[in-house]
Amino acid sequence: MAQEYPGYGIYSGSSSEKKVLIDAETVYNHLLNELKISEENIFLFGRSIGSGPATWLASIKNPGMLILMSPFTSIRAVAKHLGGPLARLLVKERFKNLEFMKDVKCPVFIIHGKKDNLIPPMQAVKLYGTTKFLIIQF
Repeated sequence: MAQEYPGYGIYSGSSSEKKVLIDAETVYNHLLNELKISEENIFLFGRSIGSGPATWLASIKNPGMLILMSPFTSIRAVAKHLGGPLARLLVKERFKNLEFMKDVKCPVFIIHGKKDNLIPPMQAVKLYGTTKFLIIQF
């Protein structure tokens, strides 16, 4: 099951970190309570911006696995990479994956391209440093 963000595709409205996180938890709870899927059979996947809600959800729930593709440590860290030290001051901190990762208890699988120009691969390495699980770079 995939989550869509408000303001994208057919989901109308405006997007915010809070709304995205509420929606992520609603979808997760639907899988558990309505579809009766056990947590061990729920694998969370987040790519790029999607790594934020996926990592947060894994930090408060107990899914079978967290899979991240091109994840970042935080939105501010990406802003700093793209626009320099001052740029990070202009961006509100959102999706603090590095902080969330400390509470993730499930296995974590991280994939990140070495030539990613948007999100530096070193951010995935930092996330990996918070867990004992696996990272693959290509």
